[in-house]
Amino acid sequence: MNKRIVITGAGGMLGSLCADWFTGLPGCDVFALSRKEMDLSKDSSIRRALNDIGDFDVILNAAAMTDVDGCEENSKLADQINGYAVGLMGSIAADQGAQVIHISTDYVFDGEKEEPYVESDEPNPISAYGESKHIGEEELFSSFPDHLAVRVSWLYGPGKAGFPEWVIRQAMAKEEVNVVSDKWGTTTSAREAVGFLESFVLSEEPYGGILHMANTGTCSWNEWGQHCIDCAAEAGIPLKTTQLGEIKMDELAKLANWKAKRPRRTSLSTELLIKDAGITPAPWQDAIAKFIEEDLAPKILAE
Repeated sequence: MNKRIVITGAGGMLGSLCADWFTGLPGCDVFALSRKEMDLSKDSSIRRALNDIGDFDVILNAAAMTDVDGCEENSKLADQINGYAVGLMGSIAADQGAQVIHISTDYVFDGEKEEPYVESDEPNPISAYGESKHIGEEELFSSFPDHLAVRVSWLYGPGKAGFPEWVIRQAMAKEEVNVVSDKWGTTTSAREAVGFLESFVLSEEPYGGILHMANTGTCSWNEWGQHCIDCAAEAGIPLKTTQLGEIKMDELAKLANWKAKRPRRTSLSTELLIKDAGITPAPWQDAIAKFIEEDLAPKILAE
């Protein structure tokens, strides 16, 4: 009997990759829902969409309100989409013996810890976005303790112009590009994450709780950007600068008029992912190099 998989946020980068991935696997019946089919801001839309599908085995929730400053300006909407809607999906799934695999974020932490965060560390969000995602985790596990919340950070991939493409295009257009040097974290390749999620979506024994899913190693935004530039140069992308300058996060916050605070250190430990789940992600440098070689460089050079 085929596994019936509901994928929310199918119009976004991670959701669309998941929809394509699982549709291509034998034994999977995929129901890909974009905001048009299921609007997480409305409980009635969630109930109607899931009722129309009928029985299902897994909801992979990749839908979210991710505009950090937008969440700060409309925290009630953020709490609904990122928080209470997750709990409702969790309850509906639990009623029919199904599991929710929910995509969460490093922004549930305050960024004050020097070492990488582990799954058991207490969340302490400092922004409305982080708080809404924390609500989502709490609501999820209140509905059923064996659901799974997967925290990712600094997510990038094809289909949406994220940080790697931004910094490369800046280096193509300008002789001076400054990137924040005092904000640290872990990057997450969306392509790798989708492959890892397969293990949990298709498992006969559901893995419940919280899990950090990212590439290994810690870097600053500046180090991440510099590696992107180095890989772009190696791939033959014409650049006006090959060396990034530095800017401090507080200075950028003023220049960009940020509404929300950003946590300074949010590296995620992948030790549990490796030891308990048996999944070994690539080092962040290797994952970035592969993405630029296989996705970004062909796209940019073809323009």
